[in-house]
Amino acid sequence: MPDDAIDKAKEKWRRGNDLFEKGKLREAIVAYKQALRFSPNYSNALYNLSLTYLTLKEYDIAYKLINKIKGKEFEKDDVRIVFARICDGLASKYWTEAKDTVSKVKPTSEFYTEAEAALKEILGREYNYNKNKAERDTEIDLKINEGDTIIEGQIKKINSISSELKMTDFVGYGSIRGILTDEIILPLKKPELFKKHNVSTKSGILLYGPPGVGKTRLIKSVSGEHGIKLFPLRLNQVLDMYTGNSEKNVHALFEEARKDAPSIIFIDELDAIGVDRADINESGNRKTVNQLLIELDGLESDNELVFVVGATNRPFDIDPALRRSGRFQTEVYMRPPDETDRKDMFRYYLDRFKIGQKEEELSILAKESKYYSGADIERICKIAVTRKIRQEAEGNDSEINIKDLLSIMIADRTGGRSIKLWYQRLSDVFGTKWHDYEYPELAEDMRNYV
Repeated sequence: MPDDAIDKAKEKWRRGNDLFEKGKLREAIVAYKQALRFSPNYSNALYNLSLTYLTLKEYDIAYKLINKIKGKEFEKDDVRIVFARICDGLASKYWTEAKDTVSKVKPTSEFYTEAEAALKEILGREYNYNKNKAERDTEIDLKINEGDTIIEGQIKKINSISSELKMTDFVGYGSIRGILTDEIILPLKKPELFKKHNVSTKSGILLYGPPGVGKTRLIKSVSGEHGIKLFPLRLNQVLDMYTGNSEKNVHALFEEARKDAPSIIFIDELDAIGVDRADINESGNRKTVNQLLIELDGLESDNELVFVVGATNRPFDIDPALRRSGRFQTEVYMRPPDETDRKDMFRYYLDRFKIGQKEEELSILAKESKYYSGADIERICKIAVTRKIRQEAEGNDSEINIKDLLSIMIADRTGGRSIKLWYQRLSDVFGTKWHDYEYPELAEDMRNYV
């Protein structure tokens, strides 16, 4: 194939990725299809196109596309997970295929945590599917028993989860803990003081920063520590092919959270749901953003002790109306962990995995892990303990030492990559003088990392 065709395919693929990240899924589909016209077997375009259809819950199309990925490319762990989720979305006869595929992801893989979550969801759906019909019919769910047909007007139900994490499981970021105390914990513990001074106990917090710094873990820790019901929300749980259903899904979620207050609504990838309406061509997406604004204002219902937290890697793509006072009024930049934070993180995970360490060794690990996120550090420690388990299984009970950990870090090509790439992309798009006024800390870090 000519080099210019490959280059054009990559250009369209990157365009599709930008559109996908902005929540413009139908436009992303067009871009990915254009990439495939230039290069019909381009695995990246096939993967992202199938992922987009998965997000839209168009499982049959996603299944056909992902099966076109050939050979070693199909054996990649991220492809396996998406393939399993597609199989899970089709019907019960595909669950065995889904479980068998995702079970092949090894504990040493960077996608292992995601694979575990996918497997739990698949097993949970199999259990729900086998309930008797009377019990199953009491649940509000989008899927029909024998396939992926959708009933018009039927609304998704997003159940709350109970987190087992505590604040001791979230390491570092002392200043952010103080913000959460003022915004969530104090209203929760002393609502009478807020009532006395006529101050609302509702709160909207926006967490932004590079991937892997612990935005989700932070909110799960707050929820678990104080026994607050947590309602997680992502784009694929809101979007619906029928007119008006996306807005109804948003309203239904807030109604559930109000009934179960105190509660936390955690909107991951807020930029995809609350995308700037100036960039939206489809009226349906505009209405979804409008509905989110209505729910945040509590115009139709009382939002007292409902804490709404949004997380994003792209704060500049969020509709400005969402970021004004009374909505996501408190913005928190979660920087990459500094050397002190990284030291504490190594201590936490090594203790958790029962690997001994010395204080001076922790200092060395923290120094050598510049650019690492908390997720990177957890992965390094998990690889180390997996190596120890393998040795013990072979009858060798030797201890993991700092040399082992450093060798894993040297061999690990992904450590710190996600953070550096994130800042590099910001620099490529906006330049290093970008948003010094609106995001001064972010602009400063972008210059430092680039």
